[in-house]
Amino acid sequence: MSEKIASSRFQEVIKRASLQAGGSPPASTASSLPEVVGEAGIMVEPRDVGGLAEAMGRALMDGGKGREMREKGLRQAARFSWERVAAMTLEIYRSISSPGN
Repeated sequence: MSEKIASSRFQEVIKRASLQAGGSPPASTASSLPEVVGEAGIMVEPRDVGGLAEAMGRALMDGGKGREMREKGLRQAARFSWERVAAMTLEIYRSISSPGN
């Protein structure tokens, strides 16, 4: 596995854990992070240091924004569960193992 892929997967795990804990850190627009974070986070371009600093400041200093992001984060995290992953994986296996495929 390449270092870039491993780094991307690690970031996804961290973002999901953060959402489940009620956090919603700023996230990069790269890779699958927009899908993971959804409407729960402030998205920034990967190399936009100023944008990242601004997003972090908004999340920390604006109580209303922080509260809104936490609520959205918990709702977004609810979309990801091991049960859902297992059900989707089983459905894929069934679809490819059925006669005619």
